[in-house]
Amino acid sequence: HTTFPYDPSMPNMSPMAKKFTEEWKKLYPAKEPNVNAALGYDAYMLILDAITRAGKADPEAITKALAETKGFVGVTGTTTINATHDAEKPVGLVVIKNGKKAYETEIIPEL
Repeated sequence: HTTFPYDPSMPNMSPMAKKFTEEWKKLYPAKEPNVNAALGYDAYMLILDAITRAGKADPEAITKALAETKGFVGVTGTTTINATHDAEKPVGLVVIKNGKKAYETEIIPEL
């Protein structure tokens, strides 16, 4: 199945994803991180980035900065907001092998 490109078992994890995974495991040792945790973290960091680029806590300025997001590097890959305000980012591919989930690869869409 497809997902966002993050799983704690993924091979070739980016340095940011590795750091996120390590920090998560320190804070929550009894709980594995998952793609939803990574997406939540990325969303938070994306908003902080937009606020910083906007230079002020003005909703219109932040909205404009979000719309201008290009090449934002997060745990779940690089995100660019396109002209229709959709997020363009890689897609993760997960397969089930011998009854266990395995992160296979990520696919970068052709734009």
